[in-house]
Amino acid sequence: MANASPLQQARRRFSLVRGRPAAGKGVFVLERSLEQTILIHLRANPGQRFTRSELVWRMKTCGFVDVTDRQVRKAIEDLRANHSDGPWICSSSEEPGYFWATTEGDIEAAQAEDLSRMQATGAKVENRRRLLQRLELERVEQGRLL
Repeated sequence: MANASPLQQARRRFSLVRGRPAAGKGVFVLERSLEQTILIHLRANPGQRFTRSELVWRMKTCGFVDVTDRQVRKAIEDLRANHSDGPWICSSSEEPGYFWATTEGDIEAAQAEDLSRMQATGAKVENRRRLLQRLELERVEQGRLL
């Protein structure tokens, strides 16, 4: 497997969900999940960026004809959060698209950006919490409960 291409490695890593002969010709059609197919595409093209619209188009050409942008975004989110290879899927605000990391530096940069987003989101949530407390206090002072 060391000399295999990334696509060959991906194909070997995934067990078939289901295999069936196509039209009785002895050719097997591999039925994979959307997540598996996205992972295979990204892994087969390390460092190449794919926008969501490009991934939607690629998934449609792979048989997921009714797939939506929202479904692709959710699949990527689920892969990144739950799959053992998910951390290799990176993106950045500097350039559009998702890509398979090729260096530890890619992963570190993505991690730093995600941590920064978490901190910014935490600050927004805290600021809104203070506003809601202030609005509630104003209602109470005016004698209104709701």
